Amino acid sequence: QARIRFDVLGADGVTIIPQTQLGNLDRAVAQGAELEFTWRPISGLTVNTSGTYLDSEISASGASAATFDGNPLPFAPKFSGTLAVDYEWPVGASLVAALGVDGKYVGKHYLRPERFAIDEEQYETLNARASIGRDDGTWQIELYGKNIGDKQYRVNAVGGIGNDVFAISQPAVWGLAA
Repeated sequence: QARIRFDVLGADGVTIIPQTQLGNLDRAVAQGAELEFTWRPISGLTVNTSGTYLDSEISASGASAATFDGNPLPFAPKFSGTLAVDYEWPVGASLVAALGVDGKYVGKHYLRPERFAIDEEQYETLNARASIGRDDGTWQIELYGKNIGDKQYRVNAVGGIGNDVFAISQPAVWGLAA
């Protein structure tokens, strides 16, 4: 455990002395289940899906009990899932082409253990790709798009003196890989 103290001179000339105490949580419990399923209904077509249920809770006592006790762990959504569909087919004697799309759902969760309403986040993303290459794997060219819906969501949060700072997800990204 550590105590942090620093003096800040306010606009009116008054010195503000914020104090922060850092420490570990007393106890946290996380339990849940994950299911993953792969289906190949026809040659070249693969469907993958997964789903997760997670129940997490912080147990705090003493001075931090009012702030943390009973809250879920940060970055721990109750529900999340993925779905991916990929199709691959031969092109000519020695080439393989492929198309794919995948999505991710991340359910409501908090970015900090204090469970501030401003930290609540939930999002979905979608990615796509198209490729062509040798069937022996010696080379491949792929056009890809990540977060193609350009979904903006917060990936982290920290508090400051009278403000909150959030790290934002990457915007839509398009690229070519070889």
